[in-house]
Amino acid sequence: MLWASGVGGDVNGSFSPRSIVIDKSNNHLFVGQLSGTVDIDFRPNINNVTSSLNYGHELIIKYDSSFEYVQHIMIGGINNFGGLAIRSIECDLQNNYYFLGNYFDSVDFDPGINQYLLSW
Repeated sequence: MLWASGVGGDVNGSFSPRSIVIDKSNNHLFVGQLSGTVDIDFRPNINNVTSSLNYGHELIIKYDSSFEYVQHIMIGGINNFGGLAIRSIECDLQNNYYFLGNYFDSVDFDPGINQYLLSW
């Protein structure tokens, strides 16, 4: 083993990664379910993210080739009933990312302040 680490949560927080991809720039992207509050920075810095939904949010975390935190995106249901599960992530030669998963009820697919709702 060359390297191992983990992201830390409080007593009520967890991050359950489902998929990882290394892009052409050697960035590492993890995707999985977040519930509660979790520190997503491997280093001594603290970068807490929080999901307040019953079903959690999907969390996409990007680290550079040295595993320095770069950015994250949370997407998920708009209330305690909607849910999203991203099952896998892929990257093409131009560093475009593709996600595969499923959702139920209503989910906001815009990670910013606007909403892009899809309902099922």
